[in-house]
Amino acid sequence: HENLVKFFGACLEPLEAMSISEYCPKGSLMDILQNDSLNLDWSFKSSFITDLVSGMRYLHNTSQMKHGNLSSEVCMIDSRWTLKISGFDLDILPSLRRDSYADLGMAILWNAPEVLRNPGDPAVKTKSSDVYSFAIILQEIITRDEAYFIGTCPYTAGEVIERVREIRPQPFRPQMDEYGGNNQNVDVTLMELMYNGWHENPDSRPTFDDAAQVMAKLNNGRKTNLLDDMVHLLEKYTSELECQVQEHTLRLIEEKKRTEELLHSMLPRPVAEKLVSGESVVCELFDNVTIYFSDVVGFSEMCTRSHPIRVISLLNEIYTICDNIIAMHDVYKVETVSDCYLVAGGLFNKGSDHMRKVAQMAVQLLMQVGDKHRGILKDNDLMIRIGIHAGPCAAGIVGLKMPKYCLFGDTVNVASRMQTTGEGMKIHLSSEAQKQLMRFTDFQTESRGTLQIKGKGLMETFWLTKSSEGSVPSWG
Repeated sequence: HENLVKFFGACLEPLEAMSISEYCPKGSLMDILQNDSLNLDWSFKSSFITDLVSGMRYLHNTSQMKHGNLSSEVCMIDSRWTLKISGFDLDILPSLRRDSYADLGMAILWNAPEVLRNPGDPAVKTKSSDVYSFAIILQEIITRDEAYFIGTCPYTAGEVIERVREIRPQPFRPQMDEYGGNNQNVDVTLMELMYNGWHENPDSRPTFDDAAQVMAKLNNGRKTNLLDDMVHLLEKYTSELECQVQEHTLRLIEEKKRTEELLHSMLPRPVAEKLVSGESVVCELFDNVTIYFSDVVGFSEMCTRSHPIRVISLLNEIYTICDNIIAMHDVYKVETVSDCYLVAGGLFNKGSDHMRKVAQMAVQLLMQVGDKHRGILKDNDLMIRIGIHAGPCAAGIVGLKMPKYCLFGDTVNVASRMQTTGEGMKIHLSSEAQKQLMRFTDFQTESRGTLQIKGKGLMETFWLTKSSEGSVPSWG
């Protein structure tokens, strides 16, 4: 039977008597119950009880008829967590009888009262006495405590045995109310089965057929298999884990997306994509790009006359306008430093119309800033000045902690000079910028004449006066 330990044979040599039986690596039920590191939920306990009832029911229907030495020590647990009963050979082979307890009284702690009162009479070991032993094991399983709560109650094993042996109006039994803890979650029919199994009268105790019916009811009529339950729990856990993994993966994807968006806001998209993919970003040379600089005229004076919060709010409004316009013209915002705004065209769009895009952006910016902020200051109109130059430059990532995409070269310097030598609400072009812009018929310029440009000497420069949007606005 699947709930009986297989008996293979015995050696009956004097002083070397031994039996050979199936090996159960998990140890005894007593070992399992007293191992506090094991979390035994009700599925484990129910499975153990069902296996024990099944094995004893089979044993009572064989020619042997009874066990006679049933205890939690002879209930073994195999590798599949199946309970298997052993020790039923001890009465057949008395020479194999052994005690594993230092206190010999512990070996008979599970015996029924009638067995304790007649220790030398094998006839008192009956099916009913096995039921009593089973009921004591039920107490151990339900409470995960020792039989009769030895170690918790004030009596030793020997004292408990003496009290059970005595005939008294109220027979001594495990004191569930005092030491049994909270058993409200245990089915009442199982508790009744345990109490009835402790009955003083052997004929009033239930049979293992009765116990099988109780367990069938508790298990909803299905045969319990702890391994199947564990597989089911594992599948449930796996499913929950998959849901958690999926949820965390979605969160990770969202975080990755936000991180990439932040990176794209700090760096050009092609550069950011290389960094995300793990590629190295090297300094790059460009043959021809358009560089745009702008600043607010009289910004330093504005800072001295206005509250800092007001200055920041004003700059934010201007930069917001610039950002919205940039998004429509396929150019790249390199950086902002205080009131200075730096834009480049032709870095990543390899077409030849980047000068046109930057010029259109500059005209549209003048129109919107002028309309929104004309007369916003107490004494003067808000004016920005713009400088544009075109030519070769180098670009690359600078820094590790807060990397910046920076432009280098003489083209950047000249564009900055165009801005600083320009005038409010005008677009100042270098001769090279004007030359490239004149390839497009929808722009008009006028010469400003020659200027002394720091580091460059005399240079002819131009004003951008007209675009496809109309005449460039001007405020005096």
